[in-house]
Amino acid sequence: QEADEAVVRTDFLDRDRIRVRGAWEPAAWVRVGATAEKIDTSNDRAGYGLDGEASTYAGDVELGPWKWLRVRFGAGRFESDSTIGYRQPQSWVNATSAYRDRGDTLEGGVTLDLKPFTIEALLRRFENDGSFPYELDRARLRADLEFSKLVGIAAEWDLDDYTEKARSYGSKADYRANRFGLYLRIHP
Repeated sequence: QEADEAVVRTDFLDRDRIRVRGAWEPAAWVRVGATAEKIDTSNDRAGYGLDGEASTYAGDVELGPWKWLRVRFGAGRFESDSTIGYRQPQSWVNATSAYRDRGDTLEGGVTLDLKPFTIEALLRRFENDGSFPYELDRARLRADLEFSKLVGIAAEWDLDDYTEKARSYGSKADYRANRFGLYLRIHP
């Protein structure tokens, strides 16, 4: 990807991305998948000096021992490094801001498909040990009921639980967010 102009300082002029994805189904009840991605980003114009790279590696296994049950497990690794120049406001001296991410994710989920009723549950944990260490736990529960091929309802609950691991400032930035939804689904 190329851009002819940067609108803000963190915009790239050049970004190279390579992604490889694959899946293998040795039997009707098992699927194994993997993804690898590498991104290089830069803006070398005077006053910008943006340079960064990111790599992601992930894999998952999905098992369906019966038609009505699917179980999924996944794991991944995220790494990134980026730098950009800036001026220190107190002395107006040029300096470089460097940021580093080192994150791992684990997830698991289950789907029960008991036609016309379906329920899905998912748990995901993301942990970053980079420049700004934090943990993010996510949970999701969704239930669908189809009255016919055209009409159904769905109920959903999502949870985000965010915790900063090491603070250099006094304010508390942890949060816990819940989202609830009730949806009418129409399939014309």
